[in-house]
Amino acid sequence: MSGRRHRPSDQRGGALIAVVAGLALFAALALGATALMRGGAAAARADLDVAAARHAADSGISLAIALLVDGDARSRPPTDGSEIRLDVHGARLAISVSDEAGRIDLNTGAVDLMAGAFEAAGLTQDAARRLALAVGNRRRAERFIHPAELRLLADLSGPVMRQVLEAVTVHGAGSGIDPRVAPRAALLGVPGLDVQTVDTYLATRQRVGASAPQVGRAHFTESPASAFRITVTAELPGGVRHRVTALVRLTQELKRPYVVVDWR
Repeated sequence: MSGRRHRPSDQRGGALIAVVAGLALFAALALGATALMRGGAAAARADLDVAAARHAADSGISLAIALLVDGDARSRPPTDGSEIRLDVHGARLAISVSDEAGRIDLNTGAVDLMAGAFEAAGLTQDAARRLALAVGNRRRAERFIHPAELRLLADLSGPVMRQVLEAVTVHGAGSGIDPRVAPRAALLGVPGLDVQTVDTYLATRQRVGASAPQVGRAHFTESPASAFRITVTAELPGGVRHRVTALVRLTQELKRPYVVVDWR
């Protein structure tokens, strides 16, 4: 994708060092858990397993950041939310990176895009339109800092909110979305795109890549490749799992080419 920027090697090296350090710590925790298991200290082993899974997930985030910072396109992870699976010291890591330009920006996105996404998430057409208009009114007075602020405008159920959060962002690319990296929840908000068209497009995009759908082009834009949502799930052999999500913004600053906006 265009808009990519090369990053200084010293920062890339620092990120890779963080990855190596995190994986080394994970390995040490895993060895400690094994020793405790042999000694019969089950409770302590469980605590170490949780810590090991957490550090494995954190290391996966650091690895993804390092690969995004790297200017080598061959090593860069896909940014359309596709999963990469790795085995590291016995832990299974599932890493996905999604470009936020594929989501609808609450501060700049078109109202009809938001209304479509809200309806696709489970709201009635009228409720979706009211919420989209409320977003438009709110952002004229005060910018959204986090998508969760939508709860201040409407009483959204858990399932609806989860779908909405998959579709929206506050780090997007203007009034539209980049379909090449957009998640299903955001594409379903595009006027004129039905479920079958979206699913067919996504299947083709994942398999061989695809240009933008013919319908809805007025709502499509090109990503600046600057903000990314990274999700890592780490699972240990015993079944202990830990999930981490981070939001990273790439910059043009030589001394600080990326900023971690959120990590949870």
